[in-house]
Parts: sequence; C-alpha cells; structure tokens
Amino acid sequence: MGIGIVVRILDTLFNLLDFAILIECISSWIPQVNNKFIDLIHSFTYPILEPCRNLQNKFIPGLPVDFSPILALFIINAIRRLIIGSIF
Repeated sequence: MGIGIVVRILDTLFNLLDFAILIECISSWIPQVNNKFIDLIHSFTYPILEPCRNLQNKFIPGLPVDFSPILALFIINAIRRLIIGSIF
C-alpha cells in the first residue's frame, strides 16, 4: 500500500509538469504584460524546456517553430516510465 501511494504521488507530479508545459505553450501565444502565475509556470518549465531548445537549435538551427515542448514531453514520459517501472 505504501508503494502505491508513492507511485500516485510521482504520477501526479509528472502530470502537473505536463500540464505546466501545456500552459507555457498556450501562454506563449498570448501577449502578456506581467503575470505572476505565468512567471511561476515559467520558473518550473524553463529548466526543462531550455535544454530541449538548445538541442533543437543544435540539430535544426533556425527552425521557426519551437518543438522543445514536444521533445520535453517525450523525455518526461520516458523518465516517468523508467521511474514508475523500476518501483514495481
């Protein structure tokens, strides 16, 4: 029963991170002056999205579309499966 709770907590944290990346993507389309909620979301997603952006710029420089959120979601999903799979 204790491991099941740990798995649920980890899965919830990963889901929140996925949702934060989605909010970051949608908010990037909307011009904003100064929003503390978006600043908070950005502080959580920046350490994940920035390495993905650097990777994208390394392999496909000058691409006008930012695919780093998609790459980040793939990486997060792989890490989620590794961590939760290693628990069971």
